[in-house]
Amino acid sequence: QTSIDTIDSKLHLNIKLIGKGNGYILSKGKYIKVTWERTSVNSKTTFYDSNNNEVPLSSGKTMWNIVDNSTKININ
Repeated sequence: QTSIDTIDSKLHLNIKLIGKGNGYILSKGKYIKVTWERTSVNSKTTFYDSNNNEVPLSSGKTMWNIVDNSTKININ
């Protein structure tokens, strides 16, 4: 989750991808709550579990869903 605003008379989205936020990683039938961090445009996004251990992504294709901080996420 991050902040998402509209710009240019609401024609474009401004999505904050630099900084920190909360999220989930869903992989291999399981999910884990994470925090993400990206320090600059040229850095990779890193994910951490609740113990502040880095969480690697599984090999293969990865799909991102970015939602606004106000979005409630339900995983069933």
